[in-house]
Amino acid sequence: MLIGFLPLLLLFLDPPEGMDPKAWGLFPFYAGAILMVMLRPVGEATALAIFLGLYAVIMRGHTVALSGFALTMTWLVVGAYIIAQAFRDTNLGKRISFWMIRIFGRSTLGLGYAAAFADFIIAPVTPSNAARTGGIIYPIFLSVAESLGSYPDKNPRGFGAYISVLLYVVTMCTGITFLTGYAANTVAWALADQMLGLHITWLQWTTAFILPAGIVLLIAPYVMYLIYRPTLTKIDNVRIAREGLAAIGPMSSKEKILLCLFVLAIIGWATSSYTKINSTAVVLGFIAVCLMTNVLKWKDIAKNSQVWTTLMWYGGILGLAGAMNQFGFFKSCKSSKDHSKPRNEVDTS
Repeated sequence: MLIGFLPLLLLFLDPPEGMDPKAWGLFPFYAGAILMVMLRPVGEATALAIFLGLYAVIMRGHTVALSGFALTMTWLVVGAYIIAQAFRDTNLGKRISFWMIRIFGRSTLGLGYAAAFADFIIAPVTPSNAARTGGIIYPIFLSVAESLGSYPDKNPRGFGAYISVLLYVVTMCTGITFLTGYAANTVAWALADQMLGLHITWLQWTTAFILPAGIVLLIAPYVMYLIYRPTLTKIDNVRIAREGLAAIGPMSSKEKILLCLFVLAIIGWATSSYTKINSTAVVLGFIAVCLMTNVLKWKDIAKNSQVWTTLMWYGGILGLAGAMNQFGFFKSCKSSKDHSKPRNEVDTS
């Protein structure tokens, strides 16, 4: 862990020429946080909490240290994690997966497309590959594989190996497609806004990625099928879907409310440039209705450590990065780099 504190030694050096002392005073804490996140002696949230606290005390910068928690980007991703919890707790994510199995799963290739499409459908409101694919989609298709007699130590090439390899490709694809599909997307979005002045809407992000991601999503199941062809071909998808849906039970009122809110959220994000209701407002409104209708209960949200870990991590890193941009650190670095370039001398005689 000690190596993560090495950047703090820069505090004993004078700032480079032309750089705001405030920017130079913040940089060691930012660099230390990034270094500790990379080396991972502790979790991301712990690393940010340490360096935010140190900066607040040493540099008396409590305002800067807390600025990231007021950003709409931070609350967008935190809110999306809460919505993902609703999909998991109400079993709507599982139900969508079994619907896809019933529609597409007549063969192992069809099951591959069912998994891909199910992951794609819930991606806009699940900003975590681990929570979405690892927590909802993969367990369902793993149980399908086991029902077909495909286990890691017994007949893995029956179906289990194929779906495992495929879902790794799928989750990378679906995560990048939507701004709210992967938490790191919002970091890139926030930094582009703060450092480059690029104001990207949810619809613009999705429009940019939907075509290449859609192509990958359409061909990945078939390509993985050719590379890692399962020995099973025909599947009794109707039975699997029927048994899976029976285990979940009839669709509850909470699921129906959540499904309606999900559709409204997609519409809200897609039309934000016209309605002037930004993406974060849509998420917060979604959560408010979930709480009002008991789709979610606050005590359950309070127990979700992933939500609060995300809040600390994103609020911290975006606050530090935003403050460095505000103090002109990145402009100073660019200016110094430009001045260091050799200029071609022109003979004007």
